[in-house]
Amino acid sequence: MIRFLTAVLCMFSILPARAYASEDELVYLREEVETVESVSKYAQSLKDVPADVTIITSDEIEKYGYRDISDILNAVPGFYMTYDRTMSNIGIRGFGRPGDYNSRVLLLVDGHPVNDDIYGTADINLSGPVDVDLISKVEVIKGPGYLYFGNNAVFAVINIVTKRPLEVDGLMLSTEAGSLSTYKGVATYGGTISDYDTILHASYMDSKGKERIYFPEQEQTGSNNGIVEDSDKSWHKTFYTKIKKDGFQIQGMFREYDKYLPTATNLTLFNDKTQHWNPNYSFIELSYKGMLRNSLDYTVRGFYNSFEEKFYYPYDDDLNDPNIGYYMWLDHQISYHYGAEARVDWRINDRNRVLIGTEVRNTHAELHATDITNNGTFVDVNKTYPSYSLFGQYEIRPSNNLISYLGLRYDDYGNLYNGFRSVLLPYAAIVYSHSDTGRFKLSYSEAYRTPSAFEAFYITNTPDGPYGNADLNIERWHLVNGMYEKALSDRADLSLGLFRYWISDLIDSSTTATDGIIYNNVASDTEGTGGELGISLRGDGGKRGNLSYSYQLFRDKINGQLLNSPLHIAKGRFSFPVYSRLFLGVEGLYISERKKSALEWVSAHGKVNTTLSARNIYKNLDISLGVYNLFDESYSDPGSSDTFPITAIEQNGRTFRLKASYTF
Repeated sequence: MIRFLTAVLCMFSILPARAYASEDELVYLREEVETVESVSKYAQSLKDVPADVTIITSDEIEKYGYRDISDILNAVPGFYMTYDRTMSNIGIRGFGRPGDYNSRVLLLVDGHPVNDDIYGTADINLSGPVDVDLISKVEVIKGPGYLYFGNNAVFAVINIVTKRPLEVDGLMLSTEAGSLSTYKGVATYGGTISDYDTILHASYMDSKGKERIYFPEQEQTGSNNGIVEDSDKSWHKTFYTKIKKDGFQIQGMFREYDKYLPTATNLTLFNDKTQHWNPNYSFIELSYKGMLRNSLDYTVRGFYNSFEEKFYYPYDDDLNDPNIGYYMWLDHQISYHYGAEARVDWRINDRNRVLIGTEVRNTHAELHATDITNNGTFVDVNKTYPSYSLFGQYEIRPSNNLISYLGLRYDDYGNLYNGFRSVLLPYAAIVYSHSDTGRFKLSYSEAYRTPSAFEAFYITNTPDGPYGNADLNIERWHLVNGMYEKALSDRADLSLGLFRYWISDLIDSSTTATDGIIYNNVASDTEGTGGELGISLRGDGGKRGNLSYSYQLFRDKINGQLLNSPLHIAKGRFSFPVYSRLFLGVEGLYISERKKSALEWVSAHGKVNTTLSARNIYKNLDISLGVYNLFDESYSDPGSSDTFPITAIEQNGRTFRLKASYTF
């Protein structure tokens, strides 16, 4: 910890001093909030985007005291977070399968996909890919983003847009302390070094977590009266950099964390303090954006992503020899991929626009499971496979108030999966503006999700032969999405959305005491239907507010309503000045009951978070105090196949966070 902070301070000490932004430049940055790039891979006004988009800005992050990506996403209409004390899982529109690993959501950092190649995980655990201090805005696009991003972009695309040097404007240091013995330090530099626009960012977090957690299912087995102690701790560190000059840009990230697991994941020993998970992620991307002529732009990029994790599982008997006794099972996964993408954006005239692109990629994945106590090997898999994609979109404006979009994407995976080599999927959408203040949006899209490397290739060697998940089919998705948006006045906006999903061959997991986790395709089709209502409010002096209500029903035809699928979600948040530079942010969330097993449910719950923030109270010093779960609501989230036999996970009660940041 000391060496880490010393290295960070030395790195930032050589950087240039702060240069103040002009008013015109700041206005330009504010206007950028009204555009989005992660829908069609070029900048579009929100009113022209044929999708349901929510943008959370850095101003909102500060005023509502959002601590990480999970907090930010919890503010998005129709989203809900489920925390199983291993990782934060994203639920969207009533779909939040326990043990999903967020593999149906694509996570981007400045347009670069960061899902891993083992589980397909969009990892938002702890602080997420970057700390919130670095975030300019988060773009959330609900519905398939398959056309431009392919696999994983099924339910949503989440693009974390980092701050430009101008938005940081110097060296910013922040520190925070909170409940559960949680401490964090962050250093961010934004400025110009030798004519290169530069962002440098580093963060470190350490938390002891909850000291005692009660699991009634474990009490029934006689395990320490169902109480686990001192097994919820974690630490996290991140480095990120972005350097840009003219059309060239290079960005890179390294992230590592360690999380101890109090739930006795995968039927391990309960209250054993040696079980923990240690993943690390990294990527580097070099890109160039240029112009062939005034109406013809092109983008090329090369990239390399890597992922490695170690899961330590303590058991009291060996799979091959029950007489061995205590041993440590190590899951060790390694993956990387590298490739290139090229695309051309041709604005033929004011009414016609074409985007065409291709991507090639080579992926390597290793899955290993060993008994490190007795040198036994259970899983040893190596896979290397190429893939390539072609995609295109045609945008046509038949009239001043109508925009139509037609798209196709083709993916080829070679012979990686049984019975599946390639897929061609369509996309169509229209945006009709009936006035300057109101518009309708309608889209139809198809998507697919391949089995992850873990789902398809994690085959365990047992005395009875191989045990695993052979011959999984790909999931196929169809979505119709409709929206109506209306500016009620210069102070209020209304949005109304309806959606319908059809899914075949959904990949699901189950767990038994004898067989562990197994993956299979759900025998019946899965369907989801629902709607969302949202109101945004604006007032003088920085007053802001949002209200939303979501109704959704996700079910399969055999088992009915899905696990961890609430029928109702209601949210409200308001921020307003209370005195001079002092702001109060208040946020409320309600989630209806959810199934935790075939016959059992976790109760509905509501909670309130509040944050008091002060800007520039002394020169460039900002301070905030957040209270989360203000009324100390007691509630649980459904468990997953990983936490079996635990079916409900106790969540934190009232917690606090004090944060201070200073910009030099």
